[in-house]
Amino acid sequence: MNMQDVLFVLENEEKRKNFILRLKQAGEISEEFQAIQNAMSSLGVNKPPREVNQTTILRHTFQYCDGMEAFQNFRLVSKFWKIAVETTKFYAPSVDAILVHIAKKFDQGEYPIISHKLLQNLKTDPCEIWFCGGLLSDNFRNYVISNYAEQCLVSTDGPIPLPIKIIHDTNFKDLVLYCEFKCSLKYVDINIDMTEPDEANWNNFKNNISDFSKLKGIHFWCEWFHAMEESDFYKSETTEYEELEFEIFYNIWPNRIQFLKSHGIQILNRKEFDSKTAELSKNLKWAFHFRY
Repeated sequence: MNMQDVLFVLENEEKRKNFILRLKQAGEISEEFQAIQNAMSSLGVNKPPREVNQTTILRHTFQYCDGMEAFQNFRLVSKFWKIAVETTKFYAPSVDAILVHIAKKFDQGEYPIISHKLLQNLKTDPCEIWFCGGLLSDNFRNYVISNYAEQCLVSTDGPIPLPIKIIHDTNFKDLVLYCEFKCSLKYVDINIDMTEPDEANWNNFKNNISDFSKLKGIHFWCEWFHAMEESDFYKSETTEYEELEFEIFYNIWPNRIQFLKSHGIQILNRKEFDSKTAELSKNLKWAFHFRY
């Protein structure tokens, strides 16, 4: 037989099936089988194509797959696939889906190492991840603190036991009592009562001001002014409130404002305060927003 005859047998489906049947009938220890085996080994046809183990090609392909499936299955194929999977930037699943999965695993007493690795390998547009702060387990909270402290950006309902950078809707009492990571706080939204000097809680905050070493700005709001500006703390000719309780307010608050400013803390209006979320998240792929 010449080359054309051999190729015809291999390429023709009927001839090929007949050839395989005869090879099986000859048996594994036959000279015919041994000759075919040696020829295939010599030509390397039993080895996978080189492209199968080229990590650059694999990464380009894997990025369009589901990251969880890649980590759970593809990663086990070979050492080259493992390297490719662990260095691929995936588009899916979403950040919040992985975090929910991680939280559930911690609730079940497991450490989700695969999900943790996958979270490092996601391609994502900047996004807000909303979590209910009151439902975080101790294990998941410790995991977040250890791995994603920088992403702990906003709490919309007062202090929570995480290194939050921006806290909404709190007061001096709760801020001192419940803000465990005081040194992480940068901006805070504080509710005050114009008719109540609140001396004890103010003095407690004042005495602990050094703990809030990164605090840069405070936005105040109250029932009367709602969103307040710095000028609202100083009495002027246009001030509408003449009652005694407001006289007390205008007597004590200018000194408090000066104290805050002497520690480098700005008095922000609502627009300025709201802009800080975008400002701090500018360099983050994603950030936690916690609410109760």
